Amino acid sequence: MIEFFIYMGWMKVAEALLNPLGEDDDDLEVNSMLDKNLISGMQLVDKGQRFPPPLVKDKYWSHDRIDPLYSLSAAKRSVHPLTGSASNVNLVKDVQNITMIPHKSRLGQMDEHTRQKHIKVVSVEEHNQQFKQREQMRKVTDPDDALAQMRRRSRAPTANDAQQRDRDAKVESGEPGVNGVQRL
Repeated sequence: MIEFFIYMGWMKVAEALLNPLGEDDDDLEVNSMLDKNLISGMQLVDKGQRFPPPLVKDKYWSHDRIDPLYSLSAAKRSVHPLTGSASNVNLVKDVQNITMIPHKSRLGQMDEHTRQKHIKVVSVEEHNQQFKQREQMRKVTDPDDALAQMRRRSRAPTANDAQQRDRDAKVESGEPGVNGVQRL
């Protein structure tokens, strides 16, 4: 009988570890997870070490954007990120600006000066224009075309390749004096 209670207790522990946010769909609060992970990452950077290592410039120091590199075979695979059907819907049409502020749980801990620093006003029209420009650029810069160009470049013959082909042709034809091959 005691074994049953021990097993059931460990089952509840395992269930909580496997599904920490609960069983119901309403229990999944993505915003709080993102906030928690962002705050944890920032605290690791700020308070992670007593004596942080010296800052050294690397080869990507002056790059605005760093893209990971892939092999040609890996790069040809299509990437289909999870994009919902309503991701491009604009529900804000009658509003000029949207005011972004911290969550109400944080506002109580801030003084007036700090609150004012954390308020950001976003122009809806400007945001929509930037979105349209990004969409146009995405259509113009087709990744499949760029990949095809990279493949053609990697397969383009070089001067060394042409010289090697000439040597191979001479060896196959049996020209005298080429790599010690004498025609009999």
